[in-house]
Amino acid sequence: MSEAQEAVATSEGGGTKAFPAVIAGLVRQFEMAGDAGGRASLRIGTGVAARLRRMDPQAPETVFWSVLADAVPPELKTTTLAEAGWMIVLNGMATMSPDPHVGGIQLGRILAETGYSEMRLTRLLRAGSREDLAREIGVACRWLRAKGRAVDWIGLAAFVFTQLGVRLPGMRQVGPDAVARGYFDTIAMLAKPAKR
Repeated sequence: MSEAQEAVATSEGGGTKAFPAVIAGLVRQFEMAGDAGGRASLRIGTGVAARLRRMDPQAPETVFWSVLADAVPPELKTTTLAEAGWMIVLNGMATMSPDPHVGGIQLGRILAETGYSEMRLTRLLRAGSREDLAREIGVACRWLRAKGRAVDWIGLAAFVFTQLGVRLPGMRQVGPDAVARGYFDTIAMLAKPAKR
Protein backbone atom coordinates (compact mmCIF):
# COMPACT_ATOMS: atom_id res chain seq x y z
CA MET A 1 0.00 0.00 0.00
CA SER A 2 1.42 3.41 -0.97
CA GLU A 3 1.73 6.35 1.48
CA ALA A 4 -1.26 7.99 -0.22
CA GLN A 5 -3.41 4.87 0.15
CA GLU A 6 -2.40 4.52 3.81
CA ALA A 7 -3.30 8.16 4.47
CA VAL A 8 -6.74 7.69 2.94
CA ALA A 9 -7.26 4.34 4.70
CA THR A 10 -6.39 5.79 8.11
CA SER A 11 -8.36 9.01 7.72
CA GLU A 12 -11.72 9.37 9.38
CA GLY A 13 -14.74 11.51 8.59
CA GLY A 14 -13.97 12.08 4.92
CA GLY A 15 -10.26 12.78 5.23
CA THR A 16 -10.02 14.82 8.41
CA LYS A 17 -6.68 13.23 9.25
CA ALA A 18 -5.41 12.96 5.68
CA PHE A 19 -3.19 16.06 5.70
CA PRO A 20 -1.21 15.30 8.89
CA ALA A 21 -0.89 11.63 7.88
CA VAL A 22 0.45 12.56 4.44
CA ILE A 23 2.96 15.03 5.90
CA ALA A 24 4.10 12.39 8.42
CA GLY A 25 4.54 9.90 5.57
CA LEU A 26 6.58 12.38 3.55
CA VAL A 27 8.75 13.23 6.56
CA ARG A 28 9.54 9.52 7.00
CA GLN A 29 10.75 9.40 3.39
CA PHE A 30 13.37 12.07 4.13
CA GLU A 31 14.70 10.35 7.27
CA MET A 32 17.66 8.02 7.43
CA ALA A 33 17.13 4.26 7.41
CA GLY A 34 19.65 1.47 7.80
CA ASP A 35 20.03 -1.22 5.17
CA ALA A 36 20.95 -4.88 5.61
CA GLY A 37 24.65 -3.98 5.48
CA GLY A 38 24.35 -1.49 8.32
CA ARG A 39 24.68 1.54 6.03
CA ALA A 40 22.29 4.45 6.47
CA SER A 41 20.62 6.22 3.59
CA LEU A 42 17.50 8.27 2.97
CA ARG A 43 14.37 6.15 2.58
CA ILE A 44 13.40 8.15 -0.52
CA GLY A 45 16.87 7.68 -1.98
CA THR A 46 19.68 10.21 -2.05
CA GLY A 47 19.34 10.75 -5.79
CA VAL A 48 15.63 11.52 -5.54
CA ALA A 49 16.21 13.83 -2.57
CA ALA A 50 19.00 15.63 -4.45
CA ARG A 51 16.78 16.15 -7.49
CA LEU A 52 13.95 17.48 -5.31
CA ARG A 53 16.39 19.76 -3.49
CA ARG A 54 17.76 21.21 -6.76
CA MET A 55 14.31 21.42 -8.34
CA ASP A 56 12.98 24.83 -9.23
CA PRO A 57 9.53 24.84 -7.59
CA GLN A 58 8.29 26.86 -10.58
CA ALA A 59 9.37 24.17 -13.06
CA PRO A 60 9.28 20.79 -11.31
CA GLU A 61 11.14 17.77 -12.57
CA THR A 62 9.48 14.45 -13.31
CA VAL A 63 10.67 13.14 -9.94
CA PHE A 64 8.28 15.58 -8.25
CA TRP A 65 5.29 14.19 -10.14
CA SER A 66 6.36 10.64 -9.30
CA VAL A 67 6.62 11.37 -5.56
CA LEU A 68 3.39 13.36 -5.62
CA ALA A 69 1.51 10.51 -7.32
CA ASP A 70 2.78 7.95 -4.81
CA ALA A 71 2.63 9.96 -1.59
CA VAL A 72 -0.27 12.41 -1.83
CA PRO A 73 -3.90 11.27 -2.19
CA PRO A 74 -5.99 12.86 -4.97
CA GLU A 75 -8.16 14.92 -2.60
CA LEU A 76 -5.05 16.81 -1.43
CA LYS A 77 -3.91 17.82 -4.92
CA THR A 78 -7.07 18.98 -6.67
CA THR A 79 -5.81 22.35 -7.97
CA THR A 80 -2.75 23.84 -9.61
CA LEU A 81 -2.18 25.91 -6.45
CA ALA A 82 -2.31 22.77 -4.29
CA GLU A 83 0.30 21.17 -6.55
CA ALA A 84 2.42 24.33 -6.25
CA GLY A 85 2.20 23.98 -2.46
CA TRP A 86 3.40 20.38 -2.64
CA MET A 87 6.31 21.49 -4.84
CA ILE A 88 7.38 24.00 -2.17
CA VAL A 89 6.92 21.45 0.64
CA LEU A 90 8.88 18.67 -1.08
CA ASN A 91 11.65 21.06 -2.09
CA GLY A 92 11.88 22.31 1.52
CA MET A 93 11.90 18.83 3.05
CA ALA A 94 14.59 17.72 0.62
CA THR A 95 16.63 20.84 1.42
CA MET A 96 16.49 20.07 5.14
CA SER A 97 17.03 16.31 4.84
CA PRO A 98 18.02 14.16 6.55
CA ASP A 99 15.87 14.66 9.61
CA PRO A 100 13.87 17.74 8.56
CA HIS A 101 11.12 17.27 11.17
CA VAL A 102 10.74 17.65 14.93
CA GLY A 103 7.17 17.63 16.17
CA GLY A 104 6.06 20.67 18.16
CA ILE A 105 8.84 22.97 16.93
CA GLN A 106 6.85 25.68 15.17
CA LEU A 107 8.34 27.81 12.40
CA GLY A 108 8.32 31.18 14.20
CA ARG A 109 9.89 29.70 17.32
CA ILE A 110 12.74 27.91 15.55
CA LEU A 111 13.53 30.91 13.36
CA ALA A 112 13.79 33.11 16.47
CA GLU A 113 15.91 30.54 18.34
CA THR A 114 18.39 30.37 15.46
CA GLY A 115 18.75 34.13 15.02
CA TYR A 116 16.81 34.51 11.78
CA SER A 117 16.60 38.23 11.09
CA GLU A 118 13.39 40.19 11.43
CA MET A 119 13.91 41.51 7.90
CA ARG A 120 14.02 37.97 6.49
CA LEU A 121 10.99 37.02 8.57
CA THR A 122 9.08 40.01 7.16
CA ARG A 123 9.85 38.89 3.59
CA LEU A 124 8.63 35.38 4.43
CA LEU A 125 5.41 36.61 6.01
CA ARG A 126 4.69 39.02 3.14
CA ALA A 127 5.38 36.51 0.37
CA GLY A 128 2.20 36.89 -1.66
CA SER A 129 2.91 35.06 -4.91
CA ARG A 130 3.85 31.41 -5.16
CA GLU A 131 7.22 32.47 -6.64
CA ASP A 132 7.97 34.70 -3.64
CA LEU A 133 6.73 32.05 -1.20
CA ALA A 134 8.86 29.33 -2.82
CA ARG A 135 11.93 31.59 -2.65
CA GLU A 136 11.38 32.61 0.99
CA ILE A 137 10.56 29.09 2.20
CA GLY A 138 13.73 27.94 0.42
CA VAL A 139 15.77 30.62 2.23
CA ALA A 140 14.31 29.61 5.60
CA CYS A 141 14.92 25.89 4.95
CA ARG A 142 18.54 26.48 3.92
CA TRP A 143 19.00 28.63 7.04
CA LEU A 144 17.63 25.91 9.32
CA ARG A 145 19.71 23.21 7.63
CA ALA A 146 22.86 25.33 8.07
CA LYS A 147 21.97 25.71 11.74
CA GLY A 148 21.41 21.95 12.10
CA ARG A 149 17.82 22.47 13.24
CA ALA A 150 14.51 20.92 12.23
CA VAL A 151 10.93 22.18 12.27
CA ASP A 152 7.42 20.76 12.64
CA TRP A 153 6.55 20.14 9.00
CA ILE A 154 2.84 19.72 9.65
CA GLY A 155 2.76 23.38 10.74
CA LEU A 156 5.22 24.59 8.09
CA ALA A 157 3.32 22.85 5.29
CA ALA A 158 0.05 24.27 6.64
CA PHE A 159 1.65 27.74 6.51
CA VAL A 160 2.62 27.18 2.86
CA PHE A 161 -0.89 26.11 1.86
CA THR A 162 -2.53 28.86 3.93
CA GLN A 163 -0.33 31.49 2.24
CA LEU A 164 -1.35 30.11 -1.16
CA GLY A 165 -5.02 30.27 -0.18
CA VAL A 166 -5.41 26.48 -0.39
CA ARG A 167 -7.62 24.65 2.11
CA LEU A 168 -7.00 20.94 2.39
CA PRO A 169 -9.00 18.30 4.32
CA GLY A 170 -7.66 17.89 7.86
CA MET A 171 -5.34 20.91 7.65
CA ARG A 172 -5.50 23.65 10.22
CA GLN A 173 -4.85 27.14 8.88
CA VAL A 174 -1.48 28.64 9.87
CA GLY A 175 -1.28 32.26 8.82
CA PRO A 176 1.51 34.81 9.05
CA ASP A 177 0.13 36.06 12.38
CA ALA A 178 0.76 32.66 14.00
CA VAL A 179 4.33 32.54 12.68
CA ALA A 180 5.02 36.14 13.77
CA ARG A 181 3.52 35.47 17.22
CA GLY A 182 5.75 32.41 17.67
CA TYR A 183 8.80 34.37 16.55
CA PHE A 184 8.28 37.41 18.78
CA ASP A 185 7.09 35.39 21.80
CA THR A 186 10.34 33.43 21.56
CA ILE A 187 12.43 36.60 21.17
CA ALA A 188 10.75 38.04 24.30
CA MET A 189 11.30 34.81 26.22
CA LEU A 190 14.98 34.66 25.23
CA ALA A 191 15.48 38.30 26.26
CA LYS A 192 14.21 37.73 29.81
CA PRO A 193 16.89 37.01 32.38
CA ALA A 194 16.76 33.52 33.83
CA LYS A 195 15.18 33.24 37.27
CA ARG A 196 17.40 31.89 40.01
